[in-house]
Amino acid sequence: ENRPEVHRRYLDIQFLAWGEEKIGIAIDTGNNEISESLLEQRDIIFYHDSENELFIDMIPGSYALFFPQDVHRPACIKNKETTIRKIVVKVAISELD
Repeated sequence: ENRPEVHRRYLDIQFLAWGEEKIGIAIDTGNNEISESLLEQRDIIFYHDSENELFIDMIPGSYALFFPQDVHRPACIKNKETTIRKIVVKVAISELD
């Protein structure tokens, strides 16, 4: 149900505090069909699907970094009975230069 997404102006750092989740990841090839673009308002583009998507398992204490070329589909619940809590930090790409 969660849509794959990308951000263009911010690095996305996600830390899982508790619970378990899967996150879909892929390189943005430019071939994904856009479902919704909120780039100007919220720095996010949603895709209908993601080409060559793989999933990583997140457990408490895990973190993932997503750059503008990384498509990610967060909060895919691994265990339906588990609630997740995450800390998400955005870092402006312009500050990395």
